[in-house]
Order: sequence, then structure tokens, then C-alpha cells
Amino acid sequence: MAFGAVGGFIYNYVGLVLGSICSFLLSRKFGMSIINKLFKEKDIKKALDKINNSKYDLIFFLIILLPGLPDDLFCYISGITKMSLKKFTLIILIGKPLTLLVYSICFQFFPIIFGKFL
Repeated sequence: MAFGAVGGFIYNYVGLVLGSICSFLLSRKFGMSIINKLFKEKDIKKALDKINNSKYDLIFFLIILLPGLPDDLFCYISGITKMSLKKFTLIILIGKPLTLLVYSICFQFFPIIFGKFL
């Protein structure tokens, strides 16, 4: 490990937060044109169905919180909603650490658990 567990977590967290905010701001500026260039049409349609829900903020928080969900797409999609940058950033700051911790633990033990099968 180049930075150690804590250093790696911090660098990863900062990068994820900044990248998520950039995604939000890019779609806020360029709208659907950038989203259409980066993602598949069927994935975009599924995501757009979610933003019409009155509980989109909660849905977005859960997508950010739970590992394995398409959070990159939803960072862009959130930029075309009425969600404020402040609320978006708060959701990212709260939700990303837990997800990152789960990923970090899984990848740390991946060779131990699955190494004998590889």
C-alpha cells in the first residue's frame, strides 16, 4: 500500500468527493448533452424516472450510501435537478465514507478470501 490504510482512505475520499462535485457542476452547466455523451440511453432513462419522485433526495442518498449502485450517473443526473450544490455536497460528504470503507475492507480481504480460487 503506497499511502497506508488511513492515507489511502483520505486520498480516495477527497478524490471521490471532488470528482462527484465536478460531475454535478458539469451537468449543471452542460445539461443533458454531457450526460448523453457519457452514459447509455437505457441507463439514463432509468435514472430519469427516479428524479420525478418526490423523495429523490433520499433515493440519491441511498444510492451514494450503498456500494455497487450507479452513483456516477446519479451525480450527473442530480446536476439537472433542483437540488442545491450545498445539499448535494452534504449527501456526498456523509454517504461516501461508508461506501469507501466497505470497498476498502472488501478489497483488503479479497486476496485472502478468493486467492485460492484464482
